[in-house]
Amino acid sequence: MPTMNNGFNAGCTLSSLKQLKSIITAIYQVVQEANIEFTDEGFKIMSLDAAHVCIIEFNMHASSFEHFYCKKNVVVGMKLEQLTKVLKIGNPNKSVSILIDVDDNFHIQMFIANTPQMSGFEIATIEIHEDRLTEIDMPEEIKVNVDGEWLSDVITGINSVSDNVNIYSESEKKIIYFKYENVEGKATIPCAIENKEDGCIIEEDLRYSFSTKYLLNFMKGVQLSNTFQQKIILQLAIERPLLLICKIDDVSYIKYYLAAKIENE
Repeated sequence: MPTMNNGFNAGCTLSSLKQLKSIITAIYQVVQEANIEFTDEGFKIMSLDAAHVCIIEFNMHASSFEHFYCKKNVVVGMKLEQLTKVLKIGNPNKSVSILIDVDDNFHIQMFIANTPQMSGFEIATIEIHEDRLTEIDMPEEIKVNVDGEWLSDVITGINSVSDNVNIYSESEKKIIYFKYENVEGKATIPCAIENKEDGCIIEEDLRYSFSTKYLLNFMKGVQLSNTFQQKIILQLAIERPLLLICKIDDVSYIKYYLAAKIENE
């Protein structure tokens, strides 16, 4: 186990390399480069994709780690492809630590509990110049817990036959539909809402069209939430992007924001 406060500005340890690999893979589906931020509160990534269509926000609270240390706030830019390649080298059952030294170099250490065996890696950091993003205000006009397995199956299926999916709500019936229509056919599928009597909000009649390609990229986060048996929350609001929240635990999550397609496209 590394001594984090010895020559390092920040560091964290997860007991499962597999968990970290799944998280980084979910982020890498959307952005290939990102600034990774360490603060007293935890490990954060918030980044806009290259096409400026979606934003991904990842927040792993300090309490979600086996060990967490932050001497001072640190931001390092990273090519996520390189990070995923390194994480593939290790045994998924190993513990893993991320360490940022005093020169802002990025280190990965993998080790087997209660043994002296440890593999160490250093990954080159990059400068990423981007405006600092802030969390988007999302009025709770539509907010529902969605069955993750259902959502993954539906988005995968619709993506195979259509580039777009219309998501619309009927407030009177308290229901949301996923719909596509093209020359090859059409379908209207009611959303599988979980715990409809507990926290289900459908107060507006909204209709927006979204790219299935982007939604499909979000399904890695959905699968991650399913693995930890956590909630998946879908939110929609007037003149706001779609928000999909994939919980990792009670305080940690991945949020995906996706802009609606313009009707005349």
